[in-house]
Amino acid sequence: MADYGRQRGGDEGTLPLSHLARRKQIFFACNCCRQIWNLIPEQSKIAVEAAEKYADGLISKEEMVTVYNASCRTPIRTARNAAAVSSAWAAAATALWDAPWSAAALTVTHVRRLSNVPELQIFNDLHNPTEYRPTQAVLAYDSCLALRLAQGIYEDRAFDRLPILADALEEAGCVDQNLLDHCRTERHYCGCWALDLILGKK
Repeated sequence: MADYGRQRGGDEGTLPLSHLARRKQIFFACNCCRQIWNLIPEQSKIAVEAAEKYADGLISKEEMVTVYNASCRTPIRTARNAAAVSSAWAAAATALWDAPWSAAALTVTHVRRLSNVPELQIFNDLHNPTEYRPTQAVLAYDSCLALRLAQGIYEDRAFDRLPILADALEEAGCVDQNLLDHCRTERHYCGCWALDLILGKK
């Protein structure tokens, strides 16, 4: 399966973020913030974590608005601090703005001021350019070890265990090479399309 960069010659400046569902747009922005996590103030980290919870339906919109408004009052002391605070604020905005892809793109802009961010790699991990759908083989794993492993990986944010999940799927009889190959790639993020597919998330 070709990723965005290989398929269309895409680069970080032309990522079609609007092609992602809102949940994945939120995770895209939050994943970018986590590349500079040590630079983000604690109050701003709360906003990013709240956006992640909101994306998975774990907090209400009213709770998200409260956290977002609090993040807007985070003190800014230096230019470096401003970029970190602004990246978290923009990530939180993806949960609330009418155009969440705009907030996600703004997040990248702020994060770039502090560090190189692998936004193309993050995008390709979240987005399936071929509109991949579950095969009957994948759907058959609902009650097996692979599903329990997938749930544990997601809950623990232990994405480095995805190659282990690929082995479990293969041992269970999965022959879908696209799915197995993606699970075995080097780096994964919250919102990974393969993990979401197995768990039935969009």
